[in-house]
Amino acid sequence: MYSLTAITVLLSLAAQSLGAPISNGTTPALSGTGPTRSGDGSVAAGWPATSAWFAFDTLWTANVATINAACTGGVQNSAAETANIKTGILSAASAYGVDSRYILATIMQESHGCVRVGTTAGGNANPGLMQDHDGDYNCIGVAAGACTAKQISGMINDGTGGTLYKSTGGNGLKQEIAKAATLGGTSAAQDVYIAARLYNSGDYSYKTGDDLSNPPDATAIYCQDIANRLIGYVF
Repeated sequence: MYSLTAITVLLSLAAQSLGAPISNGTTPALSGTGPTRSGDGSVAAGWPATSAWFAFDTLWTANVATINAACTGGVQNSAAETANIKTGILSAASAYGVDSRYILATIMQESHGCVRVGTTAGGNANPGLMQDHDGDYNCIGVAAGACTAKQISGMINDGTGGTLYKSTGGNGLKQEIAKAATLGGTSAAQDVYIAARLYNSGDYSYKTGDDLSNPPDATAIYCQDIANRLIGYVF
């Protein structure tokens, strides 16, 4: 008979062979961006349930080195600025009822955690850590260590709770999750993956049963990336 140690080793090897991160680690088991995904974000379509997501502290530890080197060619985050991102995530999660892990995954997808990230523009301006909908907070051009906790929390609050407080504002993660539940989402995880599509490509970019990997004029792998970040891949 196999010993308990031998069984543990065999299970670990099996998980790696299937391309799954080891859930009790602080870094992904495999390098790269994780499995390719398609379909409607359901577990039946091969998307991870919330039970497969890493704990927030594990995800934070896995991503913090990337966050600290995220400002390519510019002034990197100070230790205090990075710490304020973590504080801001946890505060926004509590205030808006959005899973802190999803907020972190969105930050990593949109800015990799660079507090001085630029503003992108399509139909509207997308500033800050979460490239939110015409929000009022950013630290573009701010000196080293001078991006305040107020600015950082403002960026995260605008991305999480939305910017509907202003006439040119729009939805954040909270509103998109609520909308996802009306578009075929049947679990907290599926709601997040559908919400990610809406956040990336607009409120009318998804219909019930659509393939999340085939959006109109948007980043095809966006939802896949969010899902894989939640199970421990760092890129």
